[in-house]
Amino acid sequence: MIIGIDASRAVTEQKTRTEAYAHFLIEHLLPLTATAGHQVRLYFNEEDPQVADALAERYPGDHVTIVNIPLNRLWTHVRLGQTLRSERPDVFFTPAHVIPAG
Repeated sequence: MIIGIDASRAVTEQKTRTEAYAHFLIEHLLPLTATAGHQVRLYFNEEDPQVADALAERYPGDHVTIVNIPLNRLWTHVRLGQTLRSERPDVFFTPAHVIPAG
């Protein structure tokens, strides 16, 4: 199974409850998906090599894919929606109140 997650809020400097929820959900889900044989795609709206490096170091293997989709405004509606339509994960989760268009 391919699990897509909007991870953009999990790495922001500001940690509201939504951001903390996203961060801890991803942190606890990645080890479970590795042992179950699932693939995880983490979608980010800005490229941050430190995030990718930290994830690769912490969860070695090829079950986690980092997808960077740079765009500041309307990222979820426009760019993330386009990417999800072309990549088609089996399941998609976003911790925010905004869902991708289409």
